[in-house]
Amino acid sequence: MFRLGHRLLRLVPFTQKMIDHVHISDVSKSSLTYLFRNGQNVDVAIAATPIVGYLIIQNDFSFALGLFTLAGFTDMLDGFIARNVPGQKSLFGSVLDPISDKLFVSVMFVTMTYATLLPWQLTAVVLSRDLCLIVGGLHKRYKSLEPPYSFKRFFNPEVSSMQVFPSRMSKINTVLQLCLIATSLSIPVFSLGELSTSLCFGLCWITAFTTVYSGLQYLSGKALRKI
Repeated sequence: MFRLGHRLLRLVPFTQKMIDHVHISDVSKSSLTYLFRNGQNVDVAIAATPIVGYLIIQNDFSFALGLFTLAGFTDMLDGFIARNVPGQKSLFGSVLDPISDKLFVSVMFVTMTYATLLPWQLTAVVLSRDLCLIVGGLHKRYKSLEPPYSFKRFFNPEVSSMQVFPSRMSKINTVLQLCLIATSLSIPVFSLGELSTSLCFGLCWITAFTTVYSGLQYLSGKALRKI
């Protein structure tokens, strides 16, 4: 999620030429080449996560909602580029995107619970599901990894093993979580009435269901494929 920055850099045709003409060591040049080819630059979502979280804790919901909306726009643009521009999909992206997604959403849920915008029970469900996915993903990664085994190979996304393919329910769950966050932030910003509060309450129940259901799909291995 929100990896627009590296995709735009990879669209620039002279990026590699710039690297080749810089007088640096071969090791550093190789690292820079790998950086641009695999998108290992600073992730926008990871950079924005502490800022949005801090704004919510400080009850600056207007600014938080604006930054959240901007992040959502970059996410859609990033997805459009990934689907329509050749060479933008990668194993690294399939690993980084869910991690970035979970980090951003988890911080949003925790801080919004602190600000009494979301119920703690739902936040507990979301965090528990993500924790189970992380532990389960590491276990399946180890089981599917071919020898020789090493710590370096285990965390190297270029070593083919398992790739994440989000299920339809997982995509629906992500949309519902984002809608719930946006709705909950909009209520104090625009002074919305009881109807919006009731809508938010209903979204909480639906989101809780899709969170649990999609988590079970991942743990069953339906969203993972050996490559």
